[in-house]
Amino acid sequence: MNMKVRIAYQALLFFNSTLLYSFTVRSTGARDLLFFSAFIAALSLTANLAVQLSDTQFRSGIWSLKIASIALLSWVCLRTGITPPAFALVLGIVTIVATQRDALVGSPRPLSLPLAGAPILVTAVWTALAWGGLIAINGDAILMLLILPYLLTALLNRRRQPANASTDSGGERIHALTLIVSQLLPTASSFVMLALVSYEKDASAVASFVAMERAIAIGGSIIYFYARAKGALGPMATWSLTAFLTSATVILASITLPLPRPLIAACYLAAGCLLSLGTISLGSRYARSILAINGAALGAILIAIGFAAGFKPIHILAIYVCPQLLLMGGLVVFASRKNA
Repeated sequence: MNMKVRIAYQALLFFNSTLLYSFTVRSTGARDLLFFSAFIAALSLTANLAVQLSDTQFRSGIWSLKIASIALLSWVCLRTGITPPAFALVLGIVTIVATQRDALVGSPRPLSLPLAGAPILVTAVWTALAWGGLIAINGDAILMLLILPYLLTALLNRRRQPANASTDSGGERIHALTLIVSQLLPTASSFVMLALVSYEKDASAVASFVAMERAIAIGGSIIYFYARAKGALGPMATWSLTAFLTSATVILASITLPLPRPLIAACYLAAGCLLSLGTISLGSRYARSILAINGAALGAILIAIGFAAGFKPIHILAIYVCPQLLLMGGLVVFASRKNA
């Protein structure tokens, strides 16, 4: 698949998981649509680790990740205020089981573009007609349509065995395990936040959370896609600390100040790009540091649970993102000085 088609394919998935999803949440106010955020968080483990691990490491750990993802997805349906239809849960589980290394951010087959585009087009037309008041919208059906492109992609892009599979040493296995656990922590954090947001009664607050959470996700996805398409990313320079600090400052300020919404969204998008860029650039040499950073973000969310009654969903997201930005920025400075 040439680069232009791959970019168009990724753009379709971004449109589906970000704009369409945010629009339907805002239009319907249905809490069960939050299941799609949980599904995307679980599925992203496969895409993110495909960038950071060798093929042998990835294949050796993928089933542990899939089992963990399915367990977390099932937990969302049983222990939170999100109660999607059983068929949506089944679709999500089948998609996770079927998804392989190249299904999302690798080299999907040419037929992936029209196959994924068909349900996305149906969803877009349906939501547009519903917004115009011409037809009614069904939240459960929309949820399954949002999941369907990823299932079709997973089924089409079956596993491809490498020609030569090398055996990892003990040190490489520990490194791979560290990266796997470090990626599980953000997924766990996403599920904790979704559990809190699922009980929020203000539909506009839920919609704001989804919009900003998707901004972070799409920023991260852009970097991961670029890394898979272009190869390994170079080290980050010290000057990038300014970007980390600026994003964190604006996001923290948005908790108390009436900042323009586009500015806030841009900073969340930048945060997703910066955190993914830092993880890929530094993860190979500082895997334990990435693990500690993600652990600190999860810890911040768990501490915030005690004050959840006084926080809006968007505030909880800020509490999650800002520790990562500050710690990652510090790691960039440390790595730059060490390599100087």
